[in-house]
Amino acid sequence: MQDANSAVRASSDLTNSMRQALAMLSTEVQRSEEVAKTFDDSTRIMDKTANEYRSLSIVARNSRKLVAKLQRRDWTDRLLLLFGLLVFSLTVLSILRRRLWIWVPGWKAITGQCADGDWMCF
Repeated sequence: MQDANSAVRASSDLTNSMRQALAMLSTEVQRSEEVAKTFDDSTRIMDKTANEYRSLSIVARNSRKLVAKLQRRDWTDRLLLLFGLLVFSLTVLSILRRRLWIWVPGWKAITGQCADGDWMCF
């Protein structure tokens, strides 16, 4: 009978040990599931962030190109304005010269009204 009691006790101890092991394993499985879910969420967030970074990179590159283009146009506009101001000034000067008979130094040389041998043409 003692052998039977010790066998029952050993069987009961083994059953309790197996239940504890099962409880510990189920706890570890739950933790592993939570970690896997966290990794999936992190991966999804990282993919989303990478896509946003790529799109912002494209926007920044396009913006840089547009700024360079605007700077070139700004210089072109400045040159055109200066050229227009020069043409306007020369036109006003020409009109004043003809209306008021104002002597402008070098005007004949600029307009080609000097004779070929005349070295003192103003």
